[in-house]
Amino acid sequence: MAYTNGNLALQPKKKQQEQRQRQVVRETKRTVVVKRTLPMKEKLLYMFTIIAVVLVMGAVIYRYAEVYQMKYEVMQITKEQSKMNAQIQDLQTQVETLKDPKRIRDYSQNKLGYQATDSEDSNVIKVTKPSDETDLALKD
Repeated sequence: MAYTNGNLALQPKKKQQEQRQRQVVRETKRTVVVKRTLPMKEKLLYMFTIIAVVLVMGAVIYRYAEVYQMKYEVMQITKEQSKMNAQIQDLQTQVETLKDPKRIRDYSQNKLGYQATDSEDSNVIKVTKPSDETDLALKD
């Protein structure tokens, strides 16, 4: 082999420079994907469908709320009715005790000072009014 280039230690290597240039020059390509948008008619269709579903759901929920309110009112009225029935029973027992002829006779004789007259009929009670002097004494 013949010596043509001179001292090889002083000459730069060409392969390294070419590789550096290739690395710097390298370009990358990007692919941009553009998403297509929905047409306006389709967007409106979706919007009206959602609005219709929301309105129907609102109406159904409103009806359920009304039914619940009515059930609650019925329950309250039933409780009040049971309380009133218990009061009616108490009042009826009080009426029965107040209607008792023996109690009326004892009350009129002991508290009011009336005198009982003897009668043959046990259902009829006749009382005589005390004199006016005792009435005045009772009022004072």
